[in-house]
Order: sequence, then C-alpha cells, then structure tokens
Amino acid sequence: MKVTLTRDTLVEGNGVSAGTTVDVLDKHGRYLIGAGKAIPYETPRHVEAKPLDRMNKAELLAEAAERGLDLTEDDTNAQIREAIAAHDGAES
Repeated sequence: MKVTLTRDTLVEGNGVSAGTTVDVLDKHGRYLIGAGKAIPYETPRHVEAKPLDRMNKAELLAEAAERGLDLTEDDTNAQIREAIAAHDGAES
C-alpha cells in the first residue's frame, strides 16, 4: 500500500520526512493513516495542456523555451504558434 506521510515518522525503522510517499505493508499503511501520520497515496492526474490558440504571449514563449526555440517578445503570437507547430511536426 502506498501512503504519503503527513508528519516526520519512522517507517520500518527508518526516519522518513513528511511529504514522502512510501510503499508499506497494508497493515502498516492502515496504522499510519489511522494514527494521522499519513494519507492514502493518490496517483497524479494528467492535466490537459492548454491549447496554443488560448495562450497569451508569456505562455507561448514558455512553451517555445521548453522546446528549445529561440523566440522573443518581438515575435507575434502567430509567429510563436507557427514555430511551435513546425517544431512539433518535425519531431513526429
């Protein structure tokens, strides 16, 4: 059972910090949750990316930078979107 610790505590004899996710036996997980030292682990949900045509210039420039594109504030939103689309098409 996976749990996320809410407090620093010992887990199977080892000191573990709050915020850490650990995989423990079910009975240990139930104990930690019952003692208020942990919460059940939740799988991160996939967040849908915002469509390029809904992004402002700052968001578009951030997307371009993540792709290694060298664009600036001087480029228009349309130019930035085109560069990103061309880059993404080249990767396919």
